Amino acid sequence: MAKRKLKINLAGQDRDIILTTPEDIIQYFGGVEATAERLALCRQAVSQWRRRGVIPEWVLTRIEVMTGGAFDAKSYWGKHYAG
Repeated sequence: MAKRKLKINLAGQDRDIILTTPEDIIQYFGGVEATAERLALCRQAVSQWRRRGVIPEWVLTRIEVMTGGAFDAKSYWGKHYAG
């Protein structure tokens, strides 16, 4: 799946955003509760991502699909779980 960049406008300038952290994902979905709901998880699980700073590998592909590719599961896995 090709990465999809999100566009935002800051001070009249368009900027690309690629989601790369647990906090990015939580903000993308609109908070812990909204993230949990969209990904069919409990709120406590999502809160742990924020506390630990790492997303569990079993949910990475789901996030990539739900963000339309703005989150790159393979890249994230390589940075946090590969050898």
